[in-house]
Amino acid sequence: SPAVVSYVINSGPRATSQEARERVLAAIEALSYHPSAAARDLRMQHTRTIAFVYYDYHPRYSFVSPYIAGVLTGLSSALQEQHHYMLPYWVGTGENLGGFHELLHSGRVDGVVLRLAQDSPVTDEVLETVASAGVPCVIIERPGAARFGISAVTYDDESAAFMATSYLIEKGHRRIAHLRGDPRQMSSSHRADGYRRAMAAACLPVDDPLVQGGGWTSSY
Repeated sequence: SPAVVSYVINSGPRATSQEARERVLAAIEALSYHPSAAARDLRMQHTRTIAFVYYDYHPRYSFVSPYIAGVLTGLSSALQEQHHYMLPYWVGTGENLGGFHELLHSGRVDGVVLRLAQDSPVTDEVLETVASAGVPCVIIERPGAARFGISAVTYDDESAAFMATSYLIEKGHRRIAHLRGDPRQMSSSHRADGYRRAMAAACLPVDDPLVQGGGWTSSY
């Protein structure tokens, strides 16, 4: 019966006799049968798909970003180990969130990994969209406002830049360049703060900015 076949394929929830199990497995091999993932997910009310949402001022640049490539590689590897899939979705900061709202309420994804480049209140709207959908979410890079209660995996950009600059100073260097990215990115701003703090601690002057253009700033 279909029920017995289901029990064999899914290893439960009910036990089957060894004879029935062998007959089912032999039929599966003879017919080259593969269960329909779409039908199974519909019955179980899940998709085994996690959306990676890139919320940034220039989200489409992520396709050529070595940093984002590393994030996607790590995320997809972790999902594959759990037999899940990844759905990349780009949202520009300040853009209409109608499409994102539709995605979250469509039942197409079981969860969201959200990458933020800014802090509250810039990111509040996108987090409100996630919260209203009730979809499990984890934030990376920048934390969301505490009132949303969403877990985040972050790092200390300012301390990292301070350590890197201090290392060069300890090596005897005195004219140290800081190449800064888009100033609207909080990571860029915090790294610049760490650089300036290390230079000030060593009583070294900073020409800021010496060169500026194309979204990049060089400080010496």
